[in-house]
Amino acid sequence: MSLPNIICVAPVGAWRKLDDHPAVPLSPEAIADDVVACAQAGAAIAHLHARDSVGKPTQDIGICREIQDRITARCDIIVQLSTGTRGMTVAQALQPITLRPEMASLALRDVGPQQGSDVQGRVAEMAREMLKAGVCPEYDGSDTEMIERLINLCGHVQELQRPCVGLFLKDDVPASTAAAHILQLVSLLPEGAHWWAAKGGSNHALVQTLALGLGGHCRVGFEDSLIGVDGA
Repeated sequence: MSLPNIICVAPVGAWRKLDDHPAVPLSPEAIADDVVACAQAGAAIAHLHARDSVGKPTQDIGICREIQDRITARCDIIVQLSTGTRGMTVAQALQPITLRPEMASLALRDVGPQQGSDVQGRVAEMAREMLKAGVCPEYDGSDTEMIERLINLCGHVQELQRPCVGLFLKDDVPASTAAAHILQLVSLLPEGAHWWAAKGGSNHALVQTLALGLGGHCRVGFEDSLIGVDGA
């Protein structure tokens, strides 16, 4: 029996602005409204970034709590808070996990260039802190080096034998490149991994269709594309 397809929604990301699209939600209320509407349409997971009062990315615990509370009061979608905003220290990036969301994203790269060269060590540190808090890590990778980092991590942390993984493409890639890249990354994933794919620019619908056909899942939303699946 096949498992149901999972749709994750990423309504805002860290950098989208109203100049990019007038419907980009920035306030906790607007983000929650979008997520609830997506849950009603069938989305199962909400990947969330927080913004401050002027629209800049923030890990402020109060803002993250307001977003999470507004969502969980109105629907049962799985809340996945982001820890992947570039330029933040590990401690800053991990602040939202004190809210104990069901999931949190963990980029398989450094969270900031100021952190130094031991990326593997810091990814492992963040994974262990999430697991200690009862939060399921969702690993975000976009190249073979990042997937190799995940494989190394899974070999040392028993709880990560079947990891959740997000696969990203660049925003603008030819269809053949997008398909080849997804096939390559999927072939490297640990056995039993749960995974989804996103981005790909104008070919993002192709990426999602390919992911579903390969037994994966998909993510949609303004963080990944400003273009609808119908090209509009």
